[in-house]
Amino acid sequence: MKNSIKLQAIPRFYDNISFEINIENNVITEAKCMANQYSSADRLLIGKNINEAVHLLPRLSSENSIAHSVAITSAISNIASIKDNRSRDDLQNILLSLSFLYNHIYHFYLCALFDYIDFNSLLSYRGKDYRIAHLKEIYMSRKSDFFGILPKEKNLKKRKESYFVSNDSMNFEFILGYFDALEVLALIQDLIVLWGGRSIHVMSLLPGGVTKPITKKDIEYSRKKIIKIIQFINKIYYQHLIALANEFPKYFGIGQFNNMLSFGTII
Repeated sequence: MKNSIKLQAIPRFYDNISFEINIENNVITEAKCMANQYSSADRLLIGKNINEAVHLLPRLSSENSIAHSVAITSAISNIASIKDNRSRDDLQNILLSLSFLYNHIYHFYLCALFDYIDFNSLLSYRGKDYRIAHLKEIYMSRKSDFFGILPKEKNLKKRKESYFVSNDSMNFEFILGYFDALEVLALIQDLIVLWGGRSIHVMSLLPGGVTKPITKKDIEYSRKKIIKIIQFINKIYYQHLIALANEFPKYFGIGQFNNMLSFGTII
């Protein structure tokens, strides 16, 4: 028996990508991933200086713009037979590492974690942390949604069905971790601005070189912030990852795959 499945505009993944899967006797015989958007970037670059591509192309997307900048400058270096100097390699590694950290923390705390938090636990909060107390006031008033994720009345029974974290204290820890993550993300953004010229679309990478030197002053400034980032990762982020994994062990058996290519990173 043959079947064909088409998936388009997948929420929280990427709206401009679609998948087409052919199945025969419950075995996938063919799978295609297709981009559904044409940006006309090639026309934009006609008549431009080659160095302008470095700053124009990353603006086509605000997502993973550092990776785009690295790819574009590397491509131009290869086309023009330009040898990258040591400063460019070092700066590239610094920016990619910062992007790596930012995306992992961002996707866990701002995109995924709130799907598991039971905001009903706020009703039982008696602590003194002003951030949770303020969230409790918003939740109880129901005058506005907090990031649009406060559950509706008809969905409050989900806690009994193990959709949410069952332990109230763990819910509070995750909420506090969210606020801590915002501060750490701000630190990483600051470092991206320092090394990239600005955040989102960095300006410091060029084919073969950089627009600013790597100085001892910048390294010392970065080291102080990196120490705080490492402390957050070891003491909070890692602990929350383990706690969430232990809370939902059945998820390790959902969506398993074999003979597929997978990358455990977002850059």
